[in-house]
Amino acid sequence: MLALLPFTLGEMRHADIAPDTVDGWLLSGSYVQTYLERDVRQLLAVHDLSQCELFETAVVTEPIKARWNRGLASNISFWRDRGGREVDVIVDNAGTLEPIEIKSGATLHRSAFTGLTRWCELAGGEASQPKLIYAGDEKREQSGVAVYPWRSITQIMQ
Repeated sequence: MLALLPFTLGEMRHADIAPDTVDGWLLSGSYVQTYLERDVRQLLAVHDLSQCELFETAVVTEPIKARWNRGLASNISFWRDRGGREVDVIVDNAGTLEPIEIKSGATLHRSAFTGLTRWCELAGGEASQPKLIYAGDEKREQSGVAVYPWRSITQIMQ
């Protein structure tokens, strides 16, 4: 049986089938079928998939799908220190490391930036401007971080 990779958000926009809401995106058929059903089959003990986990997974899979659909390997990783600070995605763009934090809320608290701030201190000149993707609608800069709404994923995570 042949299983096609799911569309990226950018591909859905190009075909004019992109969902208008975060929930619509998270529950779109290709994402649920390809990732959630597979994960449930593999992890039979899944009891509670929160909106936060679904949102973070959906955002992380966007650049992976985009690269795989172009025949390229994944170039992402993550970072976490002993104190629990983390950065959800580190994209390696030809030696420049791009830190991206993902938050499922439509509003942001200043604690959302602590992992990015610490990672940038440690990475020094190897880091590009940190980014944060959230479930809100406003694009802005806050605490030295470029903050993007979820709809901007295709523009910043290539």
